Amino acid sequence: MLHRLPALGLLTGKLSDRCPSMAGRFCLVMFLAIPAVSTTAIEDPPQQASQSSKPDINTGQLIQRLGDPSFLVRERATRDLTARGAQVQKELERALLNPDLEIRMRAHRILIKSLESAFAAKLEAFISDVDGKRDHDLPGWKQYRKAIGNDRNARKLFAEMVRRESELLTALENGKELEPVFLKRLIELRPGSTNDPFKRSRQAQPETLAALLLVATETKLLTNTTMLSQIYNVLNYSSTKQMIHGSQYRTIIMKMMSQFVLKKTSGTGHYYAVMLTLNYDMKTTGLTLGRRLLKDQPTSYTTTQYAAIAVARFGDLADISILEPHLKNVSVCHTWSNPQVKPGVIKTQVRDVMLALLIHMTKQDHKDYGFELLRESPTTLFHTYTCGFTDQEKREEAQAKWRAWYTKNKPK
Repeated sequence: MLHRLPALGLLTGKLSDRCPSMAGRFCLVMFLAIPAVSTTAIEDPPQQASQSSKPDINTGQLIQRLGDPSFLVRERATRDLTARGAQVQKELERALLNPDLEIRMRAHRILIKSLESAFAAKLEAFISDVDGKRDHDLPGWKQYRKAIGNDRNARKLFAEMVRRESELLTALENGKELEPVFLKRLIELRPGSTNDPFKRSRQAQPETLAALLLVATETKLLTNTTMLSQIYNVLNYSSTKQMIHGSQYRTIIMKMMSQFVLKKTSGTGHYYAVMLTLNYDMKTTGLTLGRRLLKDQPTSYTTTQYAAIAVARFGDLADISILEPHLKNVSVCHTWSNPQVKPGVIKTQVRDVMLALLIHMTKQDHKDYGFELLRESPTTLFHTYTCGFTDQEKREEAQAKWRAWYTKNKPK
């Protein structure tokens, strides 16, 4: 699973401008045509030095022994070269051009292990460097550190992000091909997607979500309505929600989600943002967003309704003054029918939804106001279309009843 290693950006050449020496080596290793290994090939030997290794055997001799007729000699040479690690990388790269297939194959495997080990050591050093005394030159780290912080748990998550999503983080760092790379990753996470050549899990892992949220928050990608809706779709999958709540990085990811939804976007994204706070029970974030949207007087009926729901669900009596002015909004936001209740169309106005929410906030009985169709919802308090009235007279009576109550009981 080479794609999941931190060397992914290197393998594809994406980090060549950041780590030119390693990038060149990975490109040479991965893109050189090497015939497929037989199904009877022996598993890679352990990475410890052979006890029988002689110190006077030079690297060139060991590489030639990779193609020795004796299996034991080939295995011993493989162990010795693996133990020598990074110091023999250049010789191994040259061995990839050797006319002997066995030498090319074994040199390729040894070199990959060496580069993987080197990068793993680099990430481990990064995790341990909480004081930030060294420059680890990892893509996206500056943006992540500014947004999230520098403690050990934050660094551990970022190291996992680099391992799994180096291509995306590299695109964030250098600004090249960011939108297509981001969109491709979103598509790969759709249930049933066949666009992932590496056959990775369709379930977005914590490090993948963190990388997506970092890119979405730190760039201007949120102006793309289609892309915006797709990332919210991924975040709202029930499997994604379960994964986040069960993750050791839950606190960090929830912080990143909060930063994401509070970032000011075009009006088309407001509904998705509010619904995310409702689905994840993000009390502080949902209330902040709902208050802001209602004070900005949104033109979308959908945004107005769901912003009000967030305020009613997460706020208190002091927030009544934010919802109350919207009782003047007579715009029809839902039309539906129920022949058992009334022939023809039943209309729900914005002020009907607002009134139902205000009654909920003040702990009154909806039946006393004539809400005979109301159906509750754990996420949105009510199914908003059921907040309507079967005729205008009942609607006006309910509004008048509220005005009388509010005049007498208005919170001070």
